[in-house]
Amino acid sequence: MPAAVSAAGMAAAAGLAAAGDLSAAIAVLAVLGSEADPQLAAIGQAAAAAGRHRDAAAALRVLVARHPNLAPLQYNLGRALAEIGETAAAEAAYRAALALDPGLRVAHLNLANLLRLDGRLEDAAPHFRSHFFLKRWVQPPDPKLDTFRLTTRPKLDHDIEQFQHLAAEGVRPEAAGCAALLRQVRSEIRWPASGDPRVALTPLQLRRIGPFYNRAWHAEATPEQPGDVLGRGAQPAAIMEQWHASGPGIVVIDDLLSADALLALRRFCLRSTIWYEFKRHAGYLGAYLGEGIAAPLLIQIAGALRARLPELLADHPLRQLWAYKYDSTLSGIGMHADFAAVNLNFWITPDEANLDPASGGLRLHTVEAPRDWNFADYNASPDKIRAFVAANPGREIVVPHRCNRAVLFNSDLFHATDSIRFRPGYENRRINVTMLFGDRAAAPA
Repeated sequence: MPAAVSAAGMAAAAGLAAAGDLSAAIAVLAVLGSEADPQLAAIGQAAAAAGRHRDAAAALRVLVARHPNLAPLQYNLGRALAEIGETAAAEAAYRAALALDPGLRVAHLNLANLLRLDGRLEDAAPHFRSHFFLKRWVQPPDPKLDTFRLTTRPKLDHDIEQFQHLAAEGVRPEAAGCAALLRQVRSEIRWPASGDPRVALTPLQLRRIGPFYNRAWHAEATPEQPGDVLGRGAQPAAIMEQWHASGPGIVVIDDLLSADALLALRRFCLRSTIWYEFKRHAGYLGAYLGEGIAAPLLIQIAGALRARLPELLADHPLRQLWAYKYDSTLSGIGMHADFAAVNLNFWITPDEANLDPASGGLRLHTVEAPRDWNFADYNASPDKIRAFVAANPGREIVVPHRCNRAVLFNSDLFHATDSIRFRPGYENRRINVTMLFGDRAAAPA
């Protein structure tokens, strides 16, 4: 193409872009040579920043056609396509990016979330695991992330106990040295008496504990198990009878998991250094899908439940999964509802750890969150929730903690952690696993 024609075309494209007609500018640049790439890339970035994702996708499609072997271009195309709902094309772009660069962590995470939202968590889980290992082990700690640079007293208490446990069990004898370093750091910190309990670690402290603090230092292998992972309590006829008889949809299931599955899952939660998320004003730590909780065994358990309860879960794939581990004396989660159709919450800490067998579990209200409330309304607005529950009284159902007990319930129901009084000691910490099935918007009203 003559230089004059190319220059004129780029000038025309610049004028169209300045006038806000990005689609026309992209069309002009598409027929020019690769010398137009910088301008095309700039228009694509501007379109994405302005929320004009269709224009961004159009620009990126041109660039990818010209440079198909550049992983960042494929990844950014996937992001733009996902924003405009072209999920199949977005998936293809993410997979192309990862074929070119398997270490592109953000592509693993975005692909995993795309598959999760499409109800394909089984396909998403390997990408969540890849993201986890890249972020928490292969790559250096990101100094901008709070979980790498901050800590709390309950967080350090937990980590000291966990590393001591790993050493005592003979899993990682060198963990004893990690525990000693954590104790030193804990003793150096002047903990706030009130307000935000988080404390910034000093550069010297980070150098001492950075190689293992909030890292994938130990990930206990927890593969799928042969045979049935569900226990004697997972009886479909009895579960469905209780679900329908309860009115709002609440079922208590004892002996949810087989003995082998329970033992393996408990070992995974006690040993794996995946408890990175510390809450500001509560005594529990969180483990999430992109941060190590996507063990094959947990995905297998969810699949087994869907197969066992087709009437309830066939149309509701697993959308979300997390686990919480609690301080034995501090508070848990306040009143909230979840963005799903069906919740499953189950506990794996032995009964003898609970000092009050009448508590330690879940409190549910037979009051459903209004369908027009958004996520912030029903998940993070305690005053609004309390006022609504008070104005719309229903029954409060208290389900005490029991090891291997599950509560299966309508996700619209407001619920909260019951009071917690467990024995001190690492193995006595209350651990619960939560699975969310289906979408709230798609659930029957």
